[in-house]
Amino acid sequence: MKKKLLMMAICLTLLVLALPAAPVLAATTWYVDDDPGADFTTIQAAIDAASAGDTIIVKDGTYTENPYVETDGLTIQSENGKATTIIEAADSETDVFCISADDVTIDGFTTRGVTAELYGGITLYKDGGEVTGCVIRNNDCSNNDCGIIVIDGNNNTVESNVASDCSIGIYLSDSGGNLITNNTLLDNDYGIGLGGQFTSSNTLYLNNFMNNAVSHVLDDNDPPGAGAANFWNSQQEIEYYYGGSFHTGYMGNYWDDYAGADADGNGIGDTPYPTLDPDTDNYPLMGEYAPYFQVPPPDISTSLTATTNLIMPVVGIDVDRSSIDYGDIAPGESSAVETVGITNTGTLDCDVTLEVDGADDTAQDFYEVSLYIDGDLYDIATVIASIEVEDSQDVDTQLQVPLSWAEPGAQEATFIFWAEASP
Repeated sequence: MKKKLLMMAICLTLLVLALPAAPVLAATTWYVDDDPGADFTTIQAAIDAASAGDTIIVKDGTYTENPYVETDGLTIQSENGKATTIIEAADSETDVFCISADDVTIDGFTTRGVTAELYGGITLYKDGGEVTGCVIRNNDCSNNDCGIIVIDGNNNTVESNVASDCSIGIYLSDSGGNLITNNTLLDNDYGIGLGGQFTSSNTLYLNNFMNNAVSHVLDDNDPPGAGAANFWNSQQEIEYYYGGSFHTGYMGNYWDDYAGADADGNGIGDTPYPTLDPDTDNYPLMGEYAPYFQVPPPDISTSLTATTNLIMPVVGIDVDRSSIDYGDIAPGESSAVETVGITNTGTLDCDVTLEVDGADDTAQDFYEVSLYIDGDLYDIATVIASIEVEDSQDVDTQLQVPLSWAEPGAQEATFIFWAEASP
């Protein structure tokens, strides 16, 4: 049986090797800088040169242009984020960034300067077709007529963007199946607008709607109400942290004018928030979404006492400190280096080793995975200092708490330094 299986594997391998190999074109990464030295000085020039699957990295700077994307599968991202990578509309009467292709990612830009009605900082629109598979994330699309626009789109993602000081923060028209999440929409006339004739089946959750002057939601449908049947909360339960405890449940959006109560203290309002009649947000948040996912680090602090053991009168050491407090250290972080000075007080050269006696089993486990001596993980069998008579030597100690450490609270132990005559 084994021989038979082996022969089958060899035959399959030979069959694969016999197939003609199709040419594979490697994706290219292009660089844009508004100063000379990169591949291009404008974003549009890089877009025109790129092919499907390519990535365009835009360096810090202010780019005065209106980039237009017609090539599928491009990734266009800033090198260092939206705060330092700005696209200013050269023509304020059209979109700053217009995407007329599928599977395009726009990540990490500030787009501004559009004044024409119903044009946006970033717009998804394909003349005569649907735009699908695009991702618009980490952008600041403030100070435009509309922040982000999706016209006739399925299966696009708009996440982690900011839109303020616009007529409409995000506008969806004749669009369905889109995910709108983790966006902050504030100080606009309308936070989000739903327009066209069949804007439905979109999922909107974990967005902040704050201080929008006219309304958080605009019904711009023809007829009114045609934009109902959207989902205004997550479709799966999410684990989050609120009020000092972990919770699991469905999550909606934060509406700063929500007046409902939270009797059980789980961070979710007890009554729905009306969005676009007859739709409601069934799980409105009691505050902005970000703190729901900020877990305070466990309180892990350490106090150590160092003592000296003498093996024979002619072998002795003196340790220059009696205790070490490494402070509070979160998992994945390191303490400051604490130095212990050791002096040979005997009449023979000596080797010094260290024993750590944890106050309990948890403390013992903690030091075996967290304590570093002179840069190396603690090992009871390792000589940490070899000191001649009347000489001294410094030993560096540090706690490097593993990211996986999950036992909060103070851990205590005793350092015991052993001196033995050098061979």
